[in-house]
Amino acid sequence: MKNLINTTESQNNRYQQHFNLLKENLDTAKAAELAVGGLFDEFGKIELEILKENELTRDKFVIDVGCGSGRLAKQLSIYGLNRYLGTDVVDDLLDYAGKIIGNKELWLLKKVDKIEIPADSDSADFVCFFSVFTHLLHEQTFLYLKEAKRVLKPDGKVIFSFLEFEVPSHWAVFEDNLDKFEENHLNMFFDRKAINVWSNFLGMSVEKILQGNEPQIAKDINKLRSLGQSIAVLKKTSSL
Repeated sequence: MKNLINTTESQNNRYQQHFNLLKENLDTAKAAELAVGGLFDEFGKIELEILKENELTRDKFVIDVGCGSGRLAKQLSIYGLNRYLGTDVVDDLLDYAGKIIGNKELWLLKKVDKIEIPADSDSADFVCFFSVFTHLLHEQTFLYLKEAKRVLKPDGKVIFSFLEFEVPSHWAVFEDNLDKFEENHLNMFFDRKAINVWSNFLGMSVEKILQGNEPQIAKDINKLRSLGQSIAVLKKTSSL
């Protein structure tokens, strides 16, 4: 466990360094948006549509782990969501997200330094991990899923994105890592069998898996209908 904690600290520091490098050449707003990848508004809208197509309504409580600079938070704010918690490891990104969403009752942004979700048990309707598990060790991801199950209400849902070898564009990410993996942030891959096995151990069910190179939402967002990463939707079904 000590080595896992040390690894988490190292990953957090690397992400902070990545943002610091962006700020050297860009204004804060552009750096904050690029820190979570390109197409800030478009991908935020797609994430919102994924949630809506999985029974999100405005009265739900959404926890957005790895919320970064507020890509999803911005769209949930426009949508009129009642209650939200966003967590991240970089203060500057949380500060930027706060400026986007403004002061809202029942909306919180919190910094975390370890694998935890600072929320009460059985309180949330959705826990999201967009572009989070793609950069964590499997052990860290499993611990986060245990935390997600704890904070979810019965029948609550976990929605996360992931990379898989079967998707051609994801394979390109793996090939790119071969020559420079020591200088890159971690890009971790899943297979669907592992997701099913983990879900069984967690007492959750796999509702659906949406492949990264296929449409994931019903309507176009600037001609886009997918995040590019695959999406898994799990439902809390029982306690272990």
